[in-house]
Amino acid sequence: MATIRIENKANIEIDNNHLTRIVTEATLPPGELILVFNDAPLPDSNQGTCVPRALLSFSRSYATICRGQSISNWDVCIAISDRYCGLQAQYPAYFTYLIGHELGHAKICLLDIALHIHYCLIQDHIKGASHNEIAQWYELPHERCFDRFGIYLCEKLYSRSQLNLEIKRLIANPDCKDHERLHMMLSLDASDVLDHLREEIIRFSLPFKSALILSWKKERQHLGDNSLTSLIADYEALFE
Repeated sequence: MATIRIENKANIEIDNNHLTRIVTEATLPPGELILVFNDAPLPDSNQGTCVPRALLSFSRSYATICRGQSISNWDVCIAISDRYCGLQAQYPAYFTYLIGHELGHAKICLLDIALHIHYCLIQDHIKGASHNEIAQWYELPHERCFDRFGIYLCEKLYSRSQLNLEIKRLIANPDCKDHERLHMMLSLDASDVLDHLREEIIRFSLPFKSALILSWKKERQHLGDNSLTSLIADYEALFE
């Protein structure tokens, strides 16, 4: 089982037993996780993110966030934005879901980092490759999978009705910029099954195969070893 350590930059009140139960229910493989409750917004206005240390050079904007003052050794970093750290007391079920979603990412990073790279390449290029047919991350199969995983973990500690109530309150907030994804979450079933994720990604991306490969080749030509595309020896193999 993975061990998790906390970098509480936001100085929020934390129930360690609560966090321990979330991680236990996630049944993570062995590894070292750092959970950062950040005191500032995350890049790209993300609510949360998951960064494997092996790929930190491709996510340089997270280097300072994940390299905490008190924790130096880790395999995967999960960071939660200051805004959602600030909302955790008012929206405890949603906050638990959010950590659970990122634990789904972390589980894949620890089990099969090649799969993590695979879906990152899809999400970074699918908008252009699909000519805006796929424009939002929540439309991607891995994001829906981790949403369902987060809901599953949340339901272990709270009721689904409480989570749905908090989601509806977030939707009603005039500052909410995430209406479509939140509405979609209300209809998602909980699930802890991640076994068929690669097959789902292939099935989803196959109609855009030629455009995706062209986009990856262009980025690799432009950025070279600074791009995730440089880690793939055979782009065709990602669709098999």
